[in-house]
Amino acid sequence: MYKTGSLLAIIAFMCSVSCGRQQDKNGAEFDELFPISATASVHRLGSLSGEPKSMDYVTAWDGKIVLGSKRNDPVLNIYDIASLQLVDSSLRRGHGPTDISYLGNFCADSQTLFIYDMNVGKQLRIPTGATINRPTVHTMPGRDPAVRFMNIVPLWGNRFVADGRLDHDDSQFCLLDSSGRITSYLDTYPQNEANKDFPSYDKAFGFQGQIFPTYDGKRFVYASRSGLVLKFFGMGPTGEFEKVNEFSVQIPNFTPQSNPAQGFYTVAGDADNLRGVASMTADRQFYYFLFSGKTLREDMYAGPVDQLLVFTHSGEPVARIRLDRAVNRIVYDASTAKLYALTMDETANLLSEVSLPVLSLPN
Repeated sequence: MYKTGSLLAIIAFMCSVSCGRQQDKNGAEFDELFPISATASVHRLGSLSGEPKSMDYVTAWDGKIVLGSKRNDPVLNIYDIASLQLVDSSLRRGHGPTDISYLGNFCADSQTLFIYDMNVGKQLRIPTGATINRPTVHTMPGRDPAVRFMNIVPLWGNRFVADGRLDHDDSQFCLLDSSGRITSYLDTYPQNEANKDFPSYDKAFGFQGQIFPTYDGKRFVYASRSGLVLKFFGMGPTGEFEKVNEFSVQIPNFTPQSNPAQGFYTVAGDADNLRGVASMTADRQFYYFLFSGKTLREDMYAGPVDQLLVFTHSGEPVARIRLDRAVNRIVYDASTAKLYALTMDETANLLSEVSLPVLSLPN
């Protein structure tokens, strides 16, 4: 599996995934995929307290904004939305039982903040109202601690979904029970002529992306970090999860550069890749995707983005929205029922509120 020493280089290198043929990403052809084209205002609320912090991952939790850093210490900074003040930064980088050695991702539901350590396959769980330095620790998956994933997020029924397992056929997602035991596999990787014969570990890195659940945990979505591939999943009539829709503008091609004998996995490509989804979140009706439509050549350093793509939870396109200010991350907080945006400048992390147009579900 992974060699820990090479993991940071592997993840950092993922930005070089290359892409195949694409539709017109900014023209009329792309606009026609969305029934509504609109604009939205971004109103700055102020600067989060203290020095600017990395925001590799962002979530909202119990009226708070949580910023997570993959490489820096502290691992998490938690801010109160109302006051913009830092309220907790006690989770540290390290190898102790309640430390994080490499942040894979984190996600929150109405009761718990879940923090996944990609290096050692463990998950910290922090109940709402508790301090982050007193988590419960869970090995993920419980029966096979040698397995690693890119992401793990919670679902309804005390279950989880993980993506990016390196060693199982062509399955992109694993469903896990409450202990982290793998119970089933879900869907295959996107495929085109160039990658159809690549092994699973190359596809796991080539199609690395983000997975995000709805607040009730009964649906989740996958968004690629390169190209634009969205997969929408929901609970079927028997309570099992199934894919309900897929939206694809560009399926990335990539060139493997893995060396499994040395535990090193990576892919490479050119600078004409679409950058993919920069950030995403969900409210009780819609998913929101922050998407630049630019290539890596045009946006080498992953700058702020001024475009939101809106979909229903079942994967139907709803709107393409232009923001009047470009932002780095978006997050919906259920306790305030508002969509927030974050932007990093040289002196501070800026929190803003996004005033969306009125949107309705398609008939």
